[in-house]
Amino acid sequence: LQEAMASIKEEDNGGILMKNVADLRTLGICSAKWLILILVWNLHPYLGLCGKLVAGLVQCIWSFYVMTMVHNAMHCDVFRHSFVESVWRVILSATAGVPVESYRPTHNMNHHVYTQHGDHLDTKQMKYKWHLLNLLLFFPTVFPAIQKLESEFIANEAKKCSKTFFLFIFQVMAAHGATGVLLYLDWRRAVLCWVIPYIFGADAIVTMNMLQHDGTEDIVLGEHKGPKLNVNSARNFVGPVINYLT
Repeated sequence: LQEAMASIKEEDNGGILMKNVADLRTLGICSAKWLILILVWNLHPYLGLCGKLVAGLVQCIWSFYVMTMVHNAMHCDVFRHSFVESVWRVILSATAGVPVESYRPTHNMNHHVYTQHGDHLDTKQMKYKWHLLNLLLFFPTVFPAIQKLESEFIANEAKKCSKTFFLFIFQVMAAHGATGVLLYLDWRRAVLCWVIPYIFGADAIVTMNMLQHDGTEDIVLGEHKGPKLNVNSARNFVGPVINYLT
């Protein structure tokens, strides 16, 4: 820790600062999730049914926002210094409720490499005639493949005793530790104010793939990167609102 702090002090040009000032929004959204939790947690005993439903809806939507921050943060580091970035990812894991390092094998190393070509999120897996079923059942359909990829990745990193593995351990402690503390304080309130919003957020960020990738242009395997990246394979919805939120 002393070496890490010393290296931070030696960084030139504002080394511990964020890479992009736009990520102040990332920090703000994550901070807001905790503020909303504190507010709803304390007001919960005094809220009627309608109040609890509105509060739950707000928390579900905000959980989804935080999951998009996980997506963005795993694509591009928020902080310049690796130690600060590692600490941030532990905090992000506690905020999201899931160890964010597990996002890498399923998203960065699989989904973006084999988009709509047999990746675990390939929307062609959904073959119901009723499209609403395709949308609602997408997450439970792909979840086993997500778990398999994550488990294999972490097992491989464990064998190497890599930095990624130990960072993952800290993230697990933060994510499940936060959940455990809330369940200990009041399990009923924790389920309503934390667990259900988390499940919604996880479902929503995965199900966005169904909305964004189904029917888009094909990629050329092995060439979908750099100047040859096919941007038309990425999103069906490109309006300013959905882009800002995701």
